[in-house]
Amino acid sequence: MSKDSYFPGEVIVSPAALAQNYKALRSRVPQAQIMAVVKANAYGHGLFPTSKVILDLGIRWFGVSKFSEALQLRDFFDKEGIPRDQAHIFTWIAEPNQPWEEALDYDLSISVSSTQVLDQVCEVAANRKKTDPSFAPFKVHLKVDVGMSRAGAIGESYELLVASAAVAEAEGLIVVEGIWSHLSCADDLSEAGLATTEKQIGRFEWAKSVAKKHGLAPSQYHLGATAAALWHPRAHNTLVRCGIGFYGLSPNPLTESAEDIGLTPALHLRSYLTLVKLLPAGESISYGGTWTAKEDHWIGLVPLGYADGIPRLASNPDLGEVASVAVHTTEGVIEVPIVGRICMDQFVVDLGTQPRCAASFGDEVTVIGGESFASADSWARACQTINYEVIAGLSVSIPRRIEDSAKEQ
Repeated sequence: MSKDSYFPGEVIVSPAALAQNYKALRSRVPQAQIMAVVKANAYGHGLFPTSKVILDLGIRWFGVSKFSEALQLRDFFDKEGIPRDQAHIFTWIAEPNQPWEEALDYDLSISVSSTQVLDQVCEVAANRKKTDPSFAPFKVHLKVDVGMSRAGAIGESYELLVASAAVAEAEGLIVVEGIWSHLSCADDLSEAGLATTEKQIGRFEWAKSVAKKHGLAPSQYHLGATAAALWHPRAHNTLVRCGIGFYGLSPNPLTESAEDIGLTPALHLRSYLTLVKLLPAGESISYGGTWTAKEDHWIGLVPLGYADGIPRLASNPDLGEVASVAVHTTEGVIEVPIVGRICMDQFVVDLGTQPRCAASFGDEVTVIGGESFASADSWARACQTINYEVIAGLSVSIPRRIEDSAKEQ
């Protein structure tokens, strides 16, 4: 028996939902290629199993933020026998003195935001070129900062970066495969938000013209993520990076819900009840006693907590809403709210005041996913955060598996 089977919960990912989400995104992006962003353990869904499903859908570009994730993903694809030209991996966070040799060995596409990083890359390339007759240049995506004010070069610094990259390309050290950036307000369709996005699209067009002026002809230009895929066709370019939408969630449910877009949440976090008991009136629950039973209450214990990525804020009544989960009883699915503070590795749910409790020891609990009241969006509202944080924050310790498609029918 696998040790994973002893963990008191699991993340189950639906391949049918991923396929439906790709179809919905493709309907909004009819021409550009789609990159599946699988950073942060595929937004909590599990990097390896989820990437394999996405690859089988026909996706050929994968995006991860951290270099370590890129290496792990390439190792996985290699072991699966996936030809490297069928799975392009783009990674964009550059650490000081990163082992760039491995980017060559692993055939990665890398982001470069500064001449300092470009110099490091070119030094490695020059040394490799002298000793390796099979040397192939680094595949580089130059990043321009259009207004996010994170990574990326601005103004004259960008022009200098492009000029330096053109020289390095002429020397056979790199190939400028892409020009890219990221929009800061693409999910904001207010007048101010739209104006900001238009301004940033204009800056990106300028960046493309600078590259052309220096003789560069990248095969890929990418500016937009899921929000741009849905609401800003002018930002599509040749490649669109889709993350949250691939997993069935809207980047801004207030602008357009996942259901309206045609997206289906792909993740279900399941556990079970490890205890059901009757709590006498007047007794309080968990640390600080923040919830007290006004009458006798049936309560249940779920063996997951904030160490597993269950947000502690979801049990804070001061925020105006607490999260609910779905308990699967022999009499049907019931919605039950969390009561008392979520602990490091367990939380309590209110099973009601009826004389006989419908729930029993061992009943399955859908913590996140499935019913609308247990959705990532409802958890996000309870925590006053965004659905991204709810799913991406799930601990890597939780086992992940792909739902058997036969069971989904």
